[in-house]
Amino acid sequence: MGSNRWIGALRQRNFRVFFIGQTASRSGPDGSVAVSFAVLAHGSASDVGFVLSAGTVPLVVFLLVGGVIGDRMSRRLVMLGSDVLRFLAEGVLGVDPRWSASTVGLHRVGRDDGVGQAFFTPAMTGLVTQMLDHENLQQGNALNGLAESGEASSVLHWRV
Repeated sequence: MGSNRWIGALRQRNFRVFFIGQTASRSGPDGSVAVSFAVLAHGSASDVGFVLSAGTVPLVVFLLVGGVIGDRMSRRLVMLGSDVLRFLAEGVLGVDPRWSASTVGLHRVGRDDGVGQAFFTPAMTGLVTQMLDHENLQQGNALNGLAESGEASSVLHWRV
């Protein structure tokens, strides 16, 4: 029962694939550290706060709208659309270095990333409840929380 408590949700294929993808996606470093150093290279410490808050404001403003859209449309399409928006916003930094050298450019990237996150998160949360049966929902939510915190790979290695 001990290990079954942790891996029961992983026996369901759709959740297992989702969980592996989320764990891999969140295992990398947080981009806010790189953005902070990019801003400090061309601006002040207050500019760092300004740029980092650029993602928080749209997240708060659009989160409820993202929840409604995630409930009424295909969760998969909402998540893919959100990821495309975030990919394009962050991809601009690699394509055009002038964006990463500009506080205004980094502010726009943060804004678009916040909007994408506001639509992605509610759709993803609702998706977990659709993939798992009632018996495994608690384990699935716990594993999803581990993936979000970046600790999933170490816990699974220890448990399995």
